[in-house]
Amino acid sequence: MKNRILSLVTLCAIGFGVSAQNVNIPDANFKTYLLGNSAINTNMDAEIQVSEAASFTGNIFGNNLGISDLTGIEAFTSLTGLYCRDNNLGSIDISANTALTYLDCQNASLSALDISSNTALTGVSCPLNSISSLDVSSNTALWAINCSGNNLSSLDVSNNVLLSNFSCDNNNLSSLDVSNNAALSYFVCFFNNLTSIDLSNCTALTHFACSGNNISSLDVSNNTALGNLYCPLNNISFLDVSANTSLQLLVCSDNNLSGLNAANGNNVNMNTFTATGNPNLSCIQVDDDVWSAANWTNIDAAASFSLDCIYLVDAITVQGQGGQSTISTQGGTLQMEASVLPTYADDDTYTWSVANGTGSASISASGLLTAMTNGTVTVTATANDASGVTGTTDITITNQDLGVSDQATLQSVSIYPNPVNSELNIDSEQKIESIAIVNVLGNTVKTIGAPNNSIDVSELTKGIYFLQIQMETGLMSKKFIKE
Repeated sequence: MKNRILSLVTLCAIGFGVSAQNVNIPDANFKTYLLGNSAINTNMDAEIQVSEAASFTGNIFGNNLGISDLTGIEAFTSLTGLYCRDNNLGSIDISANTALTYLDCQNASLSALDISSNTALTGVSCPLNSISSLDVSSNTALWAINCSGNNLSSLDVSNNVLLSNFSCDNNNLSSLDVSNNAALSYFVCFFNNLTSIDLSNCTALTHFACSGNNISSLDVSNNTALGNLYCPLNNISFLDVSANTSLQLLVCSDNNLSGLNAANGNNVNMNTFTATGNPNLSCIQVDDDVWSAANWTNIDAAASFSLDCIYLVDAITVQGQGGQSTISTQGGTLQMEASVLPTYADDDTYTWSVANGTGSASISASGLLTAMTNGTVTVTATANDASGVTGTTDITITNQDLGVSDQATLQSVSIYPNPVNSELNIDSEQKIESIAIVNVLGNTVKTIGAPNNSIDVSELTKGIYFLQIQMETGLMSKKFIKE
């Protein structure tokens, strides 16, 4: 009797021991695939043993097999490739698959994906899911990432310095830093919420697509290997591809282009050129305007090709440094600033001038405004090109010793004749210490250290000038016209 009980116990122990060596695979479709793979089910029995799973070093191809549960995958600790796209998985746990080098889980109904343990991964493809967060910071071996068509609002690829192939289109990304990704060759980020993208370090880039964002400026001057550039449906105002001598395809339609320089010396090899939907684009600079007109027909009716497009200034904004609009110290100064649009204007230089109003001031060639008398003055920046565009702003001056409002002081000084040809006479009840003659640009054209009652202005050219008169009680200004 004791022998029979012992035998039963032994058999049960053996039975449980054998059962414990089998991998638990609850999904029937997944199990059927594994059992039918002789490279995995080496003994071709009805179970996958733990030893069989652990020793398998190949790929699992489970695409579109109706799998809803990948439980059991954790036993494949030497697995190098997992392909499980087009299933209804919901989630996967691959934390034990540390030898994994490639993962394809496209369209697998995933809401999350954790690959932090899979540091050997060189490629991951997880598009068409609902993933809202993807941490690839520990996956430094990655050279390919495809996370298109998810719900990502941020993505940090700064640690992925080997990244060469990167697709993150159709997400919710508002910013993206690829400055550390110098090896990037194929880069697609269309239909996100990007307002800018810096490609200056991506010197190996050959294919770039950023369609359907809100990018206003795109600099591809460092991307000399670029062969394909898709940037339609943005807000780009000027595009210069003259440095992109390898370019074969350019699509920049539906932007806000008013300037396009496509003269890269290799236009004949650009097989696709589309620039429609840019109503402000009138001139496209090219290598050969006749050849381009015959071969590139996808442009707006108002646009034409030229060997030398001229881009004039169309707006100047003027302000005091830091937005300041007042000078409130005796003889104080204010550095003026000007912003020129478009930024790609051929000549973006300008000349400063100041017009006295109720107050007076002078301005240097560099835009340094110096207060003279209380009141307001109008500062102007005039474009040096042929556009004639100006920008102005008013500056208020206070706390000067002598101001226009000090009528008694003003009346104590008179100048005549005005207008004047040669000799300008000065009558003053106060002692005059020095006089400077300033033109309308704010430049001092003459100084008199010990003035008499008469000043020789015969050498001055015709125009408007100001006498800056330094008296014992302060500085005042008098306007005169040289005929």
